[in-house]
Amino acid sequence: MLPGTFINREALELATLTWPGTGTPLYLVHATGFCGALWDPIAGAVAARTAPRAMDVRGHGRSSKPDRDYPWQLFADDLLDWIRSEEDGPIFAMGHSSGATAVALAAAQEPERFERILLIDPTILPPRAEVVVAEIYPSVVEWNRESLEPVHRRALEDKRVLIRNANVWDQLDESQAFDAILLDVDNGPSAWCLSSNGRLYDREGLKKIRAALTPGGVLAVWSAYADAAFVKRLGKSGFKAKVERVRDHQRKGAQHTIFLARKSSGRA
Repeated sequence: MLPGTFINREALELATLTWPGTGTPLYLVHATGFCGALWDPIAGAVAARTAPRAMDVRGHGRSSKPDRDYPWQLFADDLLDWIRSEEDGPIFAMGHSSGATAVALAAAQEPERFERILLIDPTILPPRAEVVVAEIYPSVVEWNRESLEPVHRRALEDKRVLIRNANVWDQLDESQAFDAILLDVDNGPSAWCLSSNGRLYDREGLKKIRAALTPGGVLAVWSAYADAAFVKRLGKSGFKAKVERVRDHQRKGAQHTIFLARKSSGRA
């Protein structure tokens, strides 16, 4: 592997790796939490037919780590900047998870640059998918529309997004089944914004949520703190639960707790 760097449109220095190879350039983009060297076994296997190269995406490995949010569109922009700095003709690209999403976004923006792409476990919303956002306060919706557009890049205008000015509890009925239910309602699994929210986190409420999920569906609850009792309650309510702890910016910033619970088979 030959290490290198390039400078993107934001003047960030991003690290690259190049392997000996012949043929069409193959650009490799890793998932969140990894680095470009992850691709070494793949690069060695395809070097006889391609010229493989990989990048440490921003915030990873030897690349710059700006202290701000990392929306996936920026990974796609970085990939395009990298390709433009090296190649004029069509290339191959392969990505995994968030890296696959970056490849897909980049190819959608400038399809003429890509001859073939391979997406491994990409995070992509299907054309017929529907995202239902329940927000009880109209001011929060307007704040997102008017002030946060640069962050979410007009996501609220996506035809697959349905915004309901309603209590999330009222959306959990048998008229619609969800593949995933994501709750960022309170500061954790207890009533905070509204006293009525407490019913979301007790045994009966969790059974109601479970009934609203498709088989194998997932419940995710954001929290500012850990709660071992809530994890046990999830288990007793028909879920296989685990806890993930993440920080605002990779390894620094405030720590958040995400309760992840998959609907188990059988009755709760």
